[in-house]
Amino acid sequence: MEEPDQETIVPRNEGQATDGADPNDHGAGIDDEEIDFHDAELDPALNTVTFGGVEKFSAPNSTVSSTPGGDGGMSPTGVRATNEMIANNQSPGTFSSIPATPQERSDSMNINPENVVGRETIPKPYINAVILGHQGSGKSTVAGRLVYECDGIDEELMSKFEKDANEAGRPSYKYAWIMDKLMAERERGISIDTKLRRIESRNYYVNVIDAPGHTDYCHNLITGTSQADVAILVVSARWPEYEEGVSRSGQTREHAMLAYAMGVKQLIVVVNKMDVTKPKYSEKRYKFVVENVDRLVKKAGFEPETVIYLPVSGWMGDNLVKRSENLAWFKQWQIERKSGGASGRSLLDALDAMERPARMDRYPLRIAVHSVYKLGTSGIVVAGKIHCGFVKPGMSITLGPPDIKAKVKAVQLHHDAVTEAYQGENVGLQIEGLDVKDVRKGYVVGESSRDPPKMTTLFTAQILILNHKGAIKKGFTPMLHCHTGCVPVRFAELRERCDRKSGAKEEYAPTELFTGDACVVDLAPVKPLCIESFFDYPTLGRFVIRDTHHTIGVGVCVNIPGREPPQTDDDKWAVGTVPFVRRPQTTGGRSVSFSIPQPDEFDKPSKRFSLVDEATFRTQSGRLETEL
Repeated sequence: MEEPDQETIVPRNEGQATDGADPNDHGAGIDDEEIDFHDAELDPALNTVTFGGVEKFSAPNSTVSSTPGGDGGMSPTGVRATNEMIANNQSPGTFSSIPATPQERSDSMNINPENVVGRETIPKPYINAVILGHQGSGKSTVAGRLVYECDGIDEELMSKFEKDANEAGRPSYKYAWIMDKLMAERERGISIDTKLRRIESRNYYVNVIDAPGHTDYCHNLITGTSQADVAILVVSARWPEYEEGVSRSGQTREHAMLAYAMGVKQLIVVVNKMDVTKPKYSEKRYKFVVENVDRLVKKAGFEPETVIYLPVSGWMGDNLVKRSENLAWFKQWQIERKSGGASGRSLLDALDAMERPARMDRYPLRIAVHSVYKLGTSGIVVAGKIHCGFVKPGMSITLGPPDIKAKVKAVQLHHDAVTEAYQGENVGLQIEGLDVKDVRKGYVVGESSRDPPKMTTLFTAQILILNHKGAIKKGFTPMLHCHTGCVPVRFAELRERCDRKSGAKEEYAPTELFTGDACVVDLAPVKPLCIESFFDYPTLGRFVIRDTHHTIGVGVCVNIPGREPPQTDDDKWAVGTVPFVRRPQTTGGRSVSFSIPQPDEFDKPSKRFSLVDEATFRTQSGRLETEL
């Protein structure tokens, strides 16, 4: 490893603020001051709304306000739900799910339901790519430069961003400000909320999701990751930023693990800031970073031969859209997978080589709400990703968990009102007769006539304890992050402890759980929550457990008492689901044994038991089998 220039590169302690206009920072400011982003103001000249998963510019009179009659947002400290807070009977508002930020919308943003675009006019499918990485690694700069290089923003607007960054004394932030719109984000030099922009590649329309890297806003990162099909992990090659990111307290390893736990199986590792290595564009430094990150992503669960590695410079634009001569020593990236190999030279080539997830259009509709906007005086716009099924104007829908009935007036995909939208697409639903206080982030939209979403009061889960200081006992109440929802859950019952490697039963009804334990538990949400069985709706059955700013476990929901599996349009069992009579049901230390065929749309089961990989369940013989 090269020796850094100690006079020009000073190691930063975690949480140390960085201000000024260092051209090598690439938008990597760090500040530990806690802030509630819901109270932050937008730049009046650059107000944006996220509609249908895509940033659009609204009139200058747009404002951000607290939800009328709601909790007015949830600061990072509000996420720290602990046993003591529950035991002391503190205000339940502390534990409410994070509400979406409502924004007033001008008349020009209204959907015209009469001007509908047919699906045949949309030539390419959509995929969603989330950008992850340690704070200060240059995620927003990479995302912004990629959007700019793909003509996702015009020159006039880019000139305005450059002028504003120069006036603020931060010229190196001009590309990051394409994604970072909140005034608090620009002042602190960090991302706080998730932002989405659409770019077009040769094969896809790509929704680029810029997720925050600061540990205070990890709940927003999980929300963005739950909507993604592909993860782009940005790793800084600059010393000591790489060393900070892969340390035990860094976010690089945690973000890789969170992406896999939320079901993202395609990974692109971008080694950024190659223009500021010592020497510039150092091949030796790149190989050192790749060698160590490869071990890290393998431990997270990814298959190394399917992971793409490539060196880039977000600030200079090297290897983002086309091959750069500055990195002439890098010939190409190459991967091997079951469906065939792929190779390329740039990040855009890597996005083109990604595979779309299996289509689940025949399933009942499920949309996880991530944003809610006010639409004039007549209604609201609910934005979210379609996890399965399809939606079209005129459909009667139910919003869970409060069981609100409504009707879809129009469906918007990107800037167009469309006849219908399918799984994997970020859409906006225009709904009349509701107010922004009626719908919140974390709600789930479903069709009223086909398995509408329901509130879950108790469910059985199989979890893996990754990192927790001390013992976990019955009654422990951490925060559970599932799709876009974030609520506290109580460990109602500790059913079984299992061996991580062999899957053999170690103890029935343990009194304590520790780091490294695989276990079957009953969880009871403290606040209303919609969660589905992993066997029925895989993307809505995964969750992450966090407490005091740390990820302590991951898992899947394997059974919800009294819940029946979904059915397809032709009354056959949906592909990949488990009929109700054959579901795992753990009672009294025993489980029902069953076997199901391997669906083609899912990976084959792993021989090594890992709750991070797939759902697992116990058979009568006492061994853990992995299905789906």
